[in-house]
Amino acid sequence: MSSTTGSRERIAIEMRVQARNIFERALAESGIDRAFERHVSCERGVLRVCEDLYDLHTYNRVLVISIGKAAHTMVSALAIQAGDNFEGIVAVRCSQVRKRGGSAIFMAGIPHQMQNRFARPRRY
Repeated sequence: MSSTTGSRERIAIEMRVQARNIFERALAESGIDRAFERHVSCERGVLRVCEDLYDLHTYNRVLVISIGKAAHTMVSALAIQAGDNFEGIVAVRCSQVRKRGGSAIFMAGIPHQMQNRFARPRRY
């Protein structure tokens, strides 16, 4: 192996390592928890979502709706940043049902998946 080939391989390996480091750092910074830390807070009854401010004392009730694979994660992140004083709906797949505060939990899914879940097993 020539020194030029060895040098190119070393550079390629270093580039892969750097690319992996960049990817891992970006992934760590893009999570729901981190996004809520940056964009949601609640102090003295005032909820801040990005640049919008909501005085929670002016509302009788605050409802939160969270839908999808990350529904529980989003509701938990909201509770960490703004407290657990919300009511609402969390719609998740059947396998993700967990009780969260005052939220009603609805199992969701593609209709044929829900139907098949309750059907008797079939042999093919």
